[in-house]
Amino acid sequence: MYITLLNKYGGFQNLKKVLHAFRQNVISSQEIKHFMYNLSLEKIYFDQVNYLNYVFLKSDQEYIEKIQQTSNEEFKIPEWQFEKVVEILQKTLMNDFSIHEADSIKFSFHILELLEESRSQTSETHSNIWKPADVTFKNLKNFFDANGCIAKIDYESHEVKILEGLGCPISIKIRIKDKLLVLHSIFNFQSELILAEDKEVAELLSLKFNGLKFEAIQVGKNSKIFSHYEIPFHDNIPTRLLIRVINSFIETFSEAQNFYKKHSAKSLDNFKKLRKLRNEIVINKETKSGIYKESPNELINDLNKNIVDEMLVIALFENHYKVELQIQHGEVNRYICKTKDRTYSYEFHQLKELIIKKMEEI
Repeated sequence: MYITLLNKYGGFQNLKKVLHAFRQNVISSQEIKHFMYNLSLEKIYFDQVNYLNYVFLKSDQEYIEKIQQTSNEEFKIPEWQFEKVVEILQKTLMNDFSIHEADSIKFSFHILELLEESRSQTSETHSNIWKPADVTFKNLKNFFDANGCIAKIDYESHEVKILEGLGCPISIKIRIKDKLLVLHSIFNFQSELILAEDKEVAELLSLKFNGLKFEAIQVGKNSKIFSHYEIPFHDNIPTRLLIRVINSFIETFSEAQNFYKKHSAKSLDNFKKLRKLRNEIVINKETKSGIYKESPNELINDLNKNIVDEMLVIALFENHYKVELQIQHGEVNRYICKTKDRTYSYEFHQLKELIIKKMEEI
């Protein structure tokens, strides 16, 4: 999620410094100062923090593409001016805050996406904002009906179901006490996997499509994979962003479902290929893991400091020792490895010690 990227570079405290520097650099340019002139730093920062959950991380391919304006036509500026805004933001991120170029591109996408919502709200005619009291089943149904969808209220399940018009069926629950909208959808594909196998598939999908968390549940005699996504509405809901985040949810969900169909159990040689694919994703997910391949000493140091993620430790252990681990959950997790002759049981610190032993042999 976007919050992971933020935390990598100092969290919200550093974000406010970035926004301040960016705003100053834009306002000091006569050609584009109107892009942010009427926006205070407080307004910009407030929206960046409170609308954080409306931003989905994009695929690597999407980040390669040119950043586009996402606001309504009335708020768009000439293309050459917007390109200058993007250039200033990326230079600010890289030169003033030492943010890696690839990450500066990601930041630029998401900062500008939310900033355009801030700009649109400066208009007195802008009324596409729901206060918490406006978030009702009836308003949700009417909103989606007005946007070309077919929706119905399911009072028994406490949700609004959008049956057509969004690419795939989706339900939206309202958790009044927590002030949350919860998007929810279930795969319609039947792979005939058992629950334990679907749980492993869900784990892979959560790694590969890291904008969403996937889980497996038992539905009657069948196992199903689903995902949900929470949107807070403690302050308000900008309906333009609501549509965008729902579309992003559905797009990611549909991509994951298609991947699931393509890599069903029968084509994965009893999940060995699945496990290998999962480990490759884990090991290559963060830039740090790439460094470990080149510098075993750095991996040893990080293992000793207890700063290597559990999933990465498991993936490294499986790859180096050519085995499969099962997690036995408890007050202290244990990691089970079965061979032809016997079963081994490890604690987490023992996995790390064995990886260090393997690294020292390199």
